[in-house]
Amino acid sequence: LYEGLIAVDAMLSVTPVVFWLLLKFDKIPAETKSIVCSAYIDSRYYWGAILLLFRFLMTVLYATEREFPSITAFALLVCAISMALLLTMLRPYAQLRTFYMDLFCYACLIVQFALQVLVRTSESLGVAVEGTNSFRPAIISAARASQVLRCASYFSPATFAFVVTKL
Repeated sequence: LYEGLIAVDAMLSVTPVVFWLLLKFDKIPAETKSIVCSAYIDSRYYWGAILLLFRFLMTVLYATEREFPSITAFALLVCAISMALLLTMLRPYAQLRTFYMDLFCYACLIVQFALQVLVRTSESLGVAVEGTNSFRPAIISAARASQVLRCASYFSPATFAFVVTKL
């Protein structure tokens, strides 16, 4: 069973690279390429391969590291921010609506993973909070600051700015 899963995983990890190579060297028929790449600008035909690679990376990151969920969320946050930056720099879509929808989806992912990171401060720092730990006071201070910032942001932006300047 495990050998089969490893084989499927290996094939999935190679698929985006093979797809990009086939597109790069015009080994895909013109009709198929026009269907597969119709949403993209001609010079950004490889965006589909980048998306496949991103989705595979997100799946592997989410499925493998379960001991520290906030560290996994941080890795996913970095990936989502990277893809959002690539999306805004390259603007690969032929239609502006698709670009804005994709940007909205990445913004939702960024907010989701950022909230997951903030919820568990000690795991995000990678340090266990025990009574004997020498980093315990710093972790507790960081947790309090995080809680104050989260609570203040619910009330108003002015309160949030006041709390940030006082910290």
